[in-house]
Amino acid sequence: MACSRFEYVKTFEHDPPILPNCWFVVRLDGRAFTEFTARHGFEKPNDPRGLALMTRAAAAVVNKFNEIVLAFGESDEYSFLFRRDTTLWGRRMSKILTSVVSLFTAAYVFSWNDVFGRPRDGSDGGECGADESGAEGSRLQCCPSFDGRVVCYPSEQNVRDYFSWRQADCHVNNQYNTCFWSLVKAGESREQAYETLKGTHTAAKNELLYQRFGINYAKLPAIYRKGTIIIRDPAGRSGRRREQRTAQADGGCHEKDPPASAAATNGPPEEPSGGDEDAGRDKATYPGLWVLHEDLIGDRFWEAFPHILDPPAGKAAAKNKT
Repeated sequence: MACSRFEYVKTFEHDPPILPNCWFVVRLDGRAFTEFTARHGFEKPNDPRGLALMTRAAAAVVNKFNEIVLAFGESDEYSFLFRRDTTLWGRRMSKILTSVVSLFTAAYVFSWNDVFGRPRDGSDGGECGADESGAEGSRLQCCPSFDGRVVCYPSEQNVRDYFSWRQADCHVNNQYNTCFWSLVKAGESREQAYETLKGTHTAAKNELLYQRFGINYAKLPAIYRKGTIIIRDPAGRSGRRREQRTAQADGGCHEKDPPASAAATNGPPEEPSGGDEDAGRDKATYPGLWVLHEDLIGDRFWEAFPHILDPPAGKAAAKNKT
């Protein structure tokens, strides 16, 4: 940078570093996504295409930043866990936060047509996004945006509790939304559905879903109930795998929760067999990454993948360069 008498203005810059010797999470949330999803006709309560697009964007971030050891997503948010010993950009908070948010947003827009620019039935749709029947894909009509924050966690238990909190939030929100939109689709107004669910607890919501709509909440696809986990292949294999298939929200081919211990020893769980190609399913593959939908609250996952919080000596990922 050229020296000049105006250079003193640099002294006003304030870019504090992230606390040392702490894991830290960069969490992204969609801004005004209620309006955004309505404008683009997202299915309620869950749109498998929308979730697939979020995972594509998150995978792009994980692949770019070797310091990320775990990502977890639900609805319109994603959390990225950075290693405790991360030295990326001197741990400058604004540099890391803005880089993650901008890359995620760019990847979301970049991948939109691959996921939404085709008809809901999953067919190609041609150059204009329409098939022979005239069904159209959904073109991007306005700019999506995400905000973000950085939070430090000094202990392993803090990290685990953070992701337990986000997964519990995924369950609570999904159960409520499943009930709410089932009531609305059955003819209740949104105000009536809100009053019906007001003050209800988990057991009552499960009973409502089963008795009135024949829905066994525990049998809904795990991606909706537990969110999406992205980790690096613990064995460092370079092979490609397809993302676990998300089932149709209307009771199509449901995936089973994969045992974490089996995944740790035998590789990522196989895709469930049977069923036709679900509309909007993300067929992308992620080299060196596993995409899972399983429990983070108990011990099993963390015992199966100890490298997440305790990377072997000498195996830490290479540092990113500026």
